[in-house]
Amino acid sequence: MKNGKGQFIMDHQKLMQELIDFRNSRGWDEAHSLPNLAKSVNIEAAEILEIFQWKKTSDELSEDEKTHLKGEIADTLIYLFYMCDRLNVDPMDVMKAKLEYNKGREWD
Repeated sequence: MKNGKGQFIMDHQKLMQELIDFRNSRGWDEAHSLPNLAKSVNIEAAEILEIFQWKKTSDELSEDEKTHLKGEIADTLIYLFYMCDRLNVDPMDVMKAKLEYNKGREWD
């Protein structure tokens, strides 16, 4: 499948299966309980925040920092995808439902 920029993108269900296969091939399935995954999401999200710890809002990221940030975003998303697997929910469906909910909310 192609996105609007002419780049190929991976179907999220295929990616989910690759993540599950990777996890299972290393024997991590048993350790990936919901509480452990929630802790891991928080740890990885903290690593995202650490990149910005001493920066001003107007500071630009260096190329190395951007690369680091992309890796930490990926780590966080991977653990969230594993949580979706544990809950037997499609991450896209969860996001769509939340978007629809937010559209109907009143924002102060």
